[in-house]
Amino acid sequence: MRSVFGVFFFARTAGNTDYTSIARLSGHFATTYLFDDILDDPGYPDEEKTDYFQNVLQILASKKYDEQEYSNDPVMAFSERAFTDMRDILDERRGRMVAQSYHAIAQATYTGSHWKYTTPLTEADLYAIATIKAAYTRIIPAILAGHTIDSGFLAHCMRAGLIYQLTDDLRDITDDLEEETITPFNYYRYGISAMDVHPVEVFFAAVRRISEENLRNIPDARDLWVLRISHSLRMLQMKHGEENLQTLFRELHFPDDACTTEMARIGEYSSVIVDIEAEAAKTSSDSAVTMRGGWSSKPVYGH
Repeated sequence: MRSVFGVFFFARTAGNTDYTSIARLSGHFATTYLFDDILDDPGYPDEEKTDYFQNVLQILASKKYDEQEYSNDPVMAFSERAFTDMRDILDERRGRMVAQSYHAIAQATYTGSHWKYTTPLTEADLYAIATIKAAYTRIIPAILAGHTIDSGFLAHCMRAGLIYQLTDDLRDITDDLEEETITPFNYYRYGISAMDVHPVEVFFAAVRRISEENLRNIPDARDLWVLRISHSLRMLQMKHGEENLQTLFRELHFPDDACTTEMARIGEYSSVIVDIEAEAAKTSSDSAVTMRGGWSSKPVYGH
C-alpha cells in the first residue's frame, strides 16, 4: 500500500490525472520489491540468483514490447513480468530513467549480498549501498508519476533513504548478526576495515540535515523522523528478549553517551507501547512528513 500511495501522491503533485496508468504502474512497482527479497533469500542457489539478476538487467535494457524470456521459478518470473509491464507503459524518457534507477539498485543489491566481514569496505561503500537500496522507494515512484526530478528532490531522497535503511538495520541487528548479513552496524564491530563514525551518529546527522535543509518548512520534521527509532527499538527489544539493550549496544560499540542511554531506555520500557502504537510511530514518519509538506503551498524538498 505504501508503494501505491507513493505513486499516487507524486502523480497529484505533478498534476498527472491518468489514473488508470498510475494504478497499473503502482501495482507493478510494488511487485518489483520481490527483487531484493529474492537476492537476499538463502533458499535460492547463487547460480540461480545470478541468472535472475542478469535477466532483470536485460529486461531493463530492452525496448518497449521486446519479447522476453522469464525464469522458470514462478516468483522470479512474476517479478520479471512486472518489470516488463512497467517498461511497456512508460514513455521512452521515463522508461530510461526508471531503467537507470533499477540498474543502480540491482548493482547495489548484488554487490551487498556478496559482502562478508573479511571484505575490505570503506564507509562510503557501506553507506552508499544502504542509501541507494532505500532511496528508490521515493525516486522511482516519482519518475513513474511524472514528478520533476531535480537536485533538491534527489538530496531529500538520498538522506531519507539512509535514515530508513539505518533504522531498519537497527531493528534487525540480532538477525543480521546471526545470518552475517553485512550492514553498517555489524561491520562497524566485526568488519576487517576500521570505521571512524558509528552508524547511529550517521543516522542522527542525516536526520539533522534533512530537517534543516530539505524540510525546513516543517518545524517538527526532526521529531517525526526520530519516531522511527521508537519503532525499531520496540522491534529489537521483542527479538532480543528482556536482556538490557545496553549490553548489546556495548558489544556493538555504540557511542557511550546520553543518546545511547536514552535509546536503550526506550527499548527496555517498550512494554508500555502496544504494537499498534509502534506501527503508528513508524507510519507517521512516512506519511506525516510527506502529507504535511506535500499538501501545503510551501515547497516540500527545499527547491
